[in-house]
Amino acid sequence: AIDPGNKEALKIIDAVNQEEEKFVKNLIIKGYSFLKTGKFDEAIRVADAVLEKYPENPKALKLKSDALLEKDRAERGIQNEVAIKLVKAEAYLDAQNYTKAKLLAEKILKLDPENEKAKAIFDKAKAGEKRKFVDEKLGKGYTYLEAKAYSLALREAREILKVYPDEPRALKLKEEASALLEKKRREELARRRARIARYM
Repeated sequence: AIDPGNKEALKIIDAVNQEEEKFVKNLIIKGYSFLKTGKFDEAIRVADAVLEKYPENPKALKLKSDALLEKDRAERGIQNEVAIKLVKAEAYLDAQNYTKAKLLAEKILKLDPENEKAKAIFDKAKAGEKRKFVDEKLGKGYTYLEAKAYSLALREAREILKVYPDEPRALKLKEEASALLEKKRREELARRRARIARYM
């Protein structure tokens, strides 16, 4: 125990206590700045650090209570937002609007990275996007092929292969269009030679 008559020692203890109070006050301020920016776990850690040394500190108790409450509200808000976005993403998927479904699934996964429904929607949308793109290009390609516009058919096949290099149906279209284009060139060359031969 310190001698009450030892004014120097009492002064030092008072100064230390004031520094400690100032330090705790700054920690609480820092905790509330975390809270205001949505960093709930950091605010809780600050409160816990103060409460470890001063279990009855009312400001630290209030900070922890506020942080837990706000964290809970934020988590419930995210869950509601995720649920709404999931419904919309599924509707886009059903309507075969794969691009919008994929974008919404990506937004959901940013909010909730482990959401299995969003992962499934993303995968289905990506597959649907590919199927839609490939089917559209193949449709045009085979239309060009039937119209004997072989170079245009080849262009459609190459556009698919630029995005999906191993797409078997595009490889087949490319092969068919290339073969028919080569055949057409040979026939044109043979006709030119025949015309030249007539004039000789």
